[in-house]
Amino acid sequence: MKQRASKLIFTAVTVSFFAIGPLTYAEANTANTSGGDAPKTTTTTTTTTASGSDDAAMHSRLEKEKSDLKIKLSTTETEKIKGKCKTSQGVVKTEGDHVGSKAPGRTKAYDEMVTKLTALVEKLKAKNVDVTELQGEIATLQTKVALFKTDLAAYQMTLADLKGVDCTTDPTAFKAALETARPALNKVIADATDIKTYVSGTIKPTLQKIRAALEVTEKSTSTTEGSSNTSVKGN
Repeated sequence: MKQRASKLIFTAVTVSFFAIGPLTYAEANTANTSGGDAPKTTTTTTTTTASGSDDAAMHSRLEKEKSDLKIKLSTTETEKIKGKCKTSQGVVKTEGDHVGSKAPGRTKAYDEMVTKLTALVEKLKAKNVDVTELQGEIATLQTKVALFKTDLAAYQMTLADLKGVDCTTDPTAFKAALETARPALNKVIADATDIKTYVSGTIKPTLQKIRAALEVTEKSTSTTEGSSNTSVKGN
């Protein structure tokens, strides 16, 4: 009984994590466009996709990013981006493919963890174990997982914009997308780290307390049953 309970508990917190790499490739290939060159001029070229089609949603996002970030490029910076951005877009595509292939496994692992913990709660309830604390932690975990999914989707969209924008026609839009992608990636990394820390530092200790309480109860029950059997035999 003790081994079964222990196995049940630790199976519920088993999950693997993959690492999403930083945008160092894009930053390196785009070079430093944030300082040193003057005067500054604003690029107002209309954003189009690399294929020449009119992607209204991407255009709207990039125009908003250019406005929000107040991106202004000097002539030198503009030419520097034009000369290197196509190479950057190649590695952006590689990163997008990497994230796209790994993301389903990560989100599935999170969802399965929540499912296992929820199932565990029901089994513990059947044993008359107080699961109030664990239920609250599961709810918090679900919130964290939902945030991760939202931020991951946002990051993937910025990668799509980086890859799709005609960067030689509108280098300002490319720069805006790059500046948006950096914090978007940081959010995804922070979310994943937060989940891992929460599971290890909060949920796992709670499960360990529950396991310890179960072991005490099982030991007490076993001792009581043993005493009862001895008493019956003695009579």
